[in-house]
Amino acid sequence: MPSTPALSVPRNTGAVEIVPVPVPDGVELPPLPTQADSWVGHYQRVLLNVRTGELSFFCADWRVFVPVLGGEDGAVWTSQDPGESPVNSINAATRPIPELLMFFIDTWTRVDLPAAGRPRTPAWVYLNREQGDAFVASLVPLAQRLVDHLYRVPGTDDLEWSAESVTAVRAIDAACSRYHQGPRRVGTSPAGLIDFADAVVVAPGLVRREWSERDDTELDDLAEVLSRSTYLLDPRLRDRFGTPGDEGDGRGPKVYGARAWLYAYRAHEAGTRPASRAQVPRAPSRTN
Repeated sequence: MPSTPALSVPRNTGAVEIVPVPVPDGVELPPLPTQADSWVGHYQRVLLNVRTGELSFFCADWRVFVPVLGGEDGAVWTSQDPGESPVNSINAATRPIPELLMFFIDTWTRVDLPAAGRPRTPAWVYLNREQGDAFVASLVPLAQRLVDHLYRVPGTDDLEWSAESVTAVRAIDAACSRYHQGPRRVGTSPAGLIDFADAVVVAPGLVRREWSERDDTELDDLAEVLSRSTYLLDPRLRDRFGTPGDEGDGRGPKVYGARAWLYAYRAHEAGTRPASRAQVPRAPSRTN
């Protein structure tokens, strides 16, 4: 059985500083919904650019009709629905992370809701400009944790999720819930989440020497398989990492960072593999 090399899989630590960006003074936000606007849903969001570190409060204009994505006017959709939810992205563990992440803020309460209304869930009045900026600023530590712990996929410009960064995603998502309404008392434990780099330390028999010979497409396909099945391949992983969390599919966790580890493994093996012996050219035969 080949020994597992102590790989250094690069992280994104220190590459980006999270900066809360206030809503510009010249930007007009839509009015806060009232009881007459009962159809309005979640139009307030947090946007995080993982490349620039910009963290901002965004309001879609709930008065604007947004066509179905893929329709004729894609610009309207883009302007009203920027970014991609990381909740969807983390379930595709090996897909490169979108540059702009979007978190729905679970505000829902109209500004004129009667005090005796007794909502069934905690009330959270839609945020005005100042409140939105303050809420976003409170998320800076979690956003910094998210971007710092992303993996950098060697030889590419891609970023990949890690267990720590997914934990930060879940914490931000929870902070945006009406049940928390901020980062206080939000859990930040990565229990049940696994980095592939840690998995191969606990179970080195998972590693196959032939992985070092695979091309990018083959490694990408392999990373997808490993992200879904590694946890099931060795019982020692359950003992080490505990009970899996539920990521919505009922089958336990995916393993994160498999693609970055595989690319690092291939580069490591290429750097340590002895060069093949050069073939000595034959001396030309003598002619009489």
